[in-house]
Amino acid sequence: MSIRIELTVKRTGRVVWIAICLSLFQIGIASLLASPGIFPGVLLSLMLILSFPSSLPLAIAMNNFMGPEIPPIAEFSLMWACMFFAGYLQWFVLIPWLARPRFTTLGLSSVTKALPEKQTLKRRRRRVRKRLRQLTAEPAHHDANGLTPFERVISHN
Repeated sequence: MSIRIELTVKRTGRVVWIAICLSLFQIGIASLLASPGIFPGVLLSLMLILSFPSSLPLAIAMNNFMGPEIPPIAEFSLMWACMFFAGYLQWFVLIPWLARPRFTTLGLSSVTKALPEKQTLKRRRRRVRKRLRQLTAEPAHHDANGLTPFERVISHN
């Protein structure tokens, strides 16, 4: 699978997952505004499935944390947001990070040019010539006035 197709599949999966989560949020808020009932609990169950397994301990902790004094819309929004962020971090940050290659490959499956381009060769030749000139250059014994380093030291004092 080429890199471009792989990136497109990853991006499409991320967009679809976010779109489903946002539609569940919108449907849940609309149903709570119409009449509070069991339906938002079903939507949170679907959200739990979308972000499973990272959202399960979070949902249990949030359920124990929230009391009866919290309005249903705030409870639904908070639970949805926690499950959304847990699922996003799990599916699109943590798992790709764990699945990345951890070793150096020879890259034998990719097609590369055997020889460097002409510009690279020219730059390399220029660097080699410059370095050779630096190594073989005679040190300047006289300055612009025709004085040697020893004469310059004596005349300076």
